[in-house]
This record gives sequence, C-alpha cells and structure tokens, in this order.
Amino acid sequence: MFLFKIGWDNLWYNKKRTLLIILLIIVTTMAMILYNGYIQYTKEGMALGFIESSGNFQITKEFLGMAEPEDVLISEEEIEEIKNILSSVNDVKSVECVLEFSGIIGNEYTSEIFWGEAVDNPEKKSKVIDGVPVFSGENKIVIGSLLAEKLNIDAIEDQYLNILSSSAENGISLSSFELAGITTTGIPQNDKGLLIAARDVIIDFLGIENSASVIKVFLNDDAEKHTIMNMLKNDLQDSTGFVLRDWVELNPNYAQINTMNATQYLIISGILSVLVFIALMQALISAFNERLREFGTMEAIGFKKKDVIVLMLSEAFWLALIGIVIGVVCSYGFALIVRSSHIEIIPPGYSEGYKLIFYLTVKDIVKNSLFIFFTCICATIYPMISVMKKDVTRLLKND
Repeated sequence: MFLFKIGWDNLWYNKKRTLLIILLIIVTTMAMILYNGYIQYTKEGMALGFIESSGNFQITKEFLGMAEPEDVLISEEEIEEIKNILSSVNDVKSVECVLEFSGIIGNEYTSEIFWGEAVDNPEKKSKVIDGVPVFSGENKIVIGSLLAEKLNIDAIEDQYLNILSSSAENGISLSSFELAGITTTGIPQNDKGLLIAARDVIIDFLGIENSASVIKVFLNDDAEKHTIMNMLKNDLQDSTGFVLRDWVELNPNYAQINTMNATQYLIISGILSVLVFIALMQALISAFNERLREFGTMEAIGFKKKDVIVLMLSEAFWLALIGIVIGVVCSYGFALIVRSSHIEIIPPGYSEGYKLIFYLTVKDIVKNSLFIFFTCICATIYPMISVMKKDVTRLLKND
C-alpha cells in the first residue's frame, strides 16, 4: 500500500503529462463504449420496431391448393379458440386481429389502388401526422401521406373518400368513408397505398362474417415466444391449416441487416482496438522511458528493483482507473445529451428517421474497460524489462 501511495503522488509531479495520458484514456474509453452502444441500439431498436409492427409472432391460415379465398381467413370460432388459449398465458400482452383488404380509393379528382389493414385498435396502428386517429366503430379511415398526395388532398376537414373493394362472400362493395387523418410509416413504398380502418367497420362494409387474415400476438418478453408458439401448436393440432411465424421469420431483412452490421462492427472495432492499443502503449511507454533516470535514482537510495516495478504498475493502475471511471461517466453524459437533443438518423429508402440513442450495457462497458485497463498494464512491460536488465549506473545515464 505504501508503494501505491507513492505511485499516486508520483503522478502529480508532472501534472501536464499525467493529465494528457488520462485524457487519452478517457477519449479511447468513450470511443469504444459509445461505438458499442450505437451498434447495440441499431440491433435492439430494429428488433423493437419489427415487433411493434408485426407482433412477436403471427397466426395465419395456410393457402392450400385451389382453396377459396374465404377459407384462408380465420373464422370467428377460431379467433375465440385462439384467444381463450392465450388468455391463460401470463406473458401475452395483447392479441390483435387484422383483416387485410385492397381495392380502389378515390375522390372527385382521381383514384388510386390501396392496400388496407382493418384492426381492432386502429388508434394504436401508426403515427398520425395530420388529423386524428381512427377508433373502433368509427366509419373513418387513415391513409398514408404519399397516397394523400396522389389523391390531391390538401386539407383533411370534410374530406370523404370512396372505397371500392370485394370479398368472396358479398362480391363488390362500394362505400364512402370520412378521412380522419394522414399517417406515415417512414417507408415511401408503403405510404403510397396504405389505408387503416377499424375491423368491425370493414367487416360490415365487405358484408362478411367476423374473421381475420392475421392474428398478431404481442408478448411481455420476446424470449418466451417459442415456448408459447409450441404450446399453441399443440393446442391447435386438431385444427388444420394454421401457420405460426415469429417476427424474425416475418422480417428476413432483419437477419440480413444484422449480418451486415456484425461484419462492419467486427472490422471497425478491430481497427479501433488496434489504434487504441497502439496509442496507449506508445503514450505510456514513452512516459516511463523518460523516467528511467528517476527509477535509477530510486534504486540508488535503497529501493529494490521489485519495488520499482510495483511502483510502475501502481502508476499504470491509477492512470487506467481514473481515465476509465471518468470515461464511463462522460459516456453516459454524452449519451444523455444526444438523447435529449432529439437527433434523428434517416436510413436510405426511408422518408422519416429514428431517434439516435446510445444503448449502453454493463457487459459492453466492463468488456471495453478491461481491454483498456490491461492495455495500460501491458504498457509497463517494456519499461520493466529495461529496469530489470540495466544496473543503477546505466539507468542513471539512461543508456
């Protein structure tokens, strides 16, 4: 402990050198932690986005051979059976029935093709950028922003749109719906024809029985999805034609993007680690080599070589500890500033961006901190060899 106290005091004999080394450790610590935080956020944020859109898993009916279109729909009895099974599972947060339909939408100016989703809770479906959401039971619709542009809609008030669609049970259906709002998914290709409505209203409009194209299941914990899916498959084994797919299978581009990000992360983190290692080694080795005469003087007044080595390790320990602690604190501070600044990143092919957030985890912080800490300790190896090989006279001459 006495040598550690001396090591602490030695750091402040040359404050300028010590502060510069600590600053270098702080910067390298922040660079590695924040980069890992950004990579983790892109992965976790993308997963949350897909789950919010498609649910943790979906239940559909398989299209077999030349089956009629209505046979692909999930009937009211089947919906109730599935809901009763899932109601006994604590991890199930909500069950959303979706009826997919398409057709032609138009006004006095023009008409366009649309693809619609009629859901039980349409107010939760997407973000409304103009107007108000649609609620269950309302004879209103929300459309995509680019579809609104194609229909030459400038104002939402008192806007009514004619919808032409068809069903196997009732044939062609035509009705007028009030425009409640305009939404955007951030994906231009989707916003060109998106229409959202209440499922009960669209069922009446199409003249069909209570049914759904898809049942989306949302869970409290995504890790339980496979257990719940297997349980549901066993309970539904007497019912034919059901297909269960989790959000990863429904969004194959998630795995592709993650593979690309993982490759980029491996390359960039490798380069960053090498640069950090070289920078810290160079800075600390140079600092210790400049003090070989000082170490020779310590030996001359009675210190043993092992005492000098412990002293060098203690100084490296204090430098690493101070730099890492401040670096971690600054990383959290920087992440908080970025979060509160509402900085957005717009990916290629998207019309809207997502908020930039650094997802800092204890695992990544510990991993990066240990790497920097052991790099600082390793930087004492070469100066220690010099101290061990040279006698007092050579150390005093710095020869």
